[in-house]
Amino acid sequence: MTITARFTYRIQPGRMDEFVAKLKAAADARFNSAVMPQAFRFYVDALPGQDADIVILDIDYASLADFGARTDFEQNNPEWAALWGPQPDAPEQLLGVDILKSINPFA
Repeated sequence: MTITARFTYRIQPGRMDEFVAKLKAAADARFNSAVMPQAFRFYVDALPGQDADIVILDIDYASLADFGARTDFEQNNPEWAALWGPQPDAPEQLLGVDILKSINPFA
């Protein structure tokens, strides 16, 4: 069963490039762990307007156990904490995290 971790961020105006640079830095080999995500999807609003600064990052894992193992790795990695931990001048504000599983209502 695939698990999706959905991160919702508000990006400060004019700072999307900085946020994308953080995402690229997170893909560096030094952050590889025994368990890695299966897929990433990054969404921005298709229409301009008041929510144009909201982005959604979906990260898929093979299982809840894999999500937990990756989370443990991240929480115990000081370099990861330096990149994604609370920073007063970060380009992003984390609004929420949802842990989702896909279901088929027609099965």
